[in-house]
Amino acid sequence: MRFKRSQMSFGLIMLMLVSLIVSISAAGVLISRAREFRGIQTNAIDSSTSRLGHSLDFIEIFAEDGRDLDVEEFTMTTKLTPVAKSALLSDILISVTTQNLSRQYEYNSSIDCSNKSNTTPTSGYGAELIFNPKGHDTNFIDRGDILRICLEAPESTPAYEYVYIDVFPGFGTPNRFELRMPRTIVHQKIMLLP
Repeated sequence: MRFKRSQMSFGLIMLMLVSLIVSISAAGVLISRAREFRGIQTNAIDSSTSRLGHSLDFIEIFAEDGRDLDVEEFTMTTKLTPVAKSALLSDILISVTTQNLSRQYEYNSSIDCSNKSNTTPTSGYGAELIFNPKGHDTNFIDRGDILRICLEAPESTPAYEYVYIDVFPGFGTPNRFELRMPRTIVHQKIMLLP
């Protein structure tokens, strides 16, 4: 009788040890999978943040030089979105399409937005920081900055015509604006957005 009892005890102890080893190895696999999943999740968050990268919020867009019943210049006020990282102005490409022409604009640091006499449709766009709380270099835009972009349209845009402005901020979400000129152009500045 004693022999049978010891055999049963020994068998139970072996069964418990085997089940303990299996459960420990299963827990180890689960923990390693959870760490891998957390790494994948962190990489996905980092890559989506870098894709958001240089997204821009546009505060206003207006057309200028409307004294001769058409407009030739556009001015845009913009800032970075709250999740965006700082962006070099040379990374931002702007495309303007009118009824007959389309032109791409790159940043040109020699254009002064306060004195637009040196802008031409082929000279690119100018930019000035109108709010720069950190006091950094003016060749890039950072969170909290407000930037004014100025450019001359590829051609004069008369009343009641559409203009399409596309802004490509390097990495990030492009912006597209379909803007229609008012029926009559009688003012120097014409607010198009908001």
